[in-house]
Amino acid sequence: MIDLDEQILSFVVSFSYGIVCSLLYINFNSFFYYNGAIYNFFNSFLFCLCVIIIYFKLLYIISDGVCNIYFILVFFLSFLTFCKIFTNKMSK
Repeated sequence: MIDLDEQILSFVVSFSYGIVCSLLYINFNSFFYYNGAIYNFFNSFLFCLCVIIIYFKLLYIISDGVCNIYFILVFFLSFLTFCKIFTNKMSK
């Protein structure tokens, strides 16, 4: 069982990391976008792999290896929300 302090810290880190990853993803796609589908897949795969490894390492440090599903849901919710917000602002 995780203490309440660890859960709140994990929520904040998950939400913040989702925002940072959405910014990195938008910049990553704008800088490394090429016409080759295989090249794009390989770059996206490496980006996702690095993001996943760093995220689970952060959760391991904060909550001693406990990773609940709602931490991952908060991360994806903040990632998708801020990707949508930033792409709408950039298109205007």
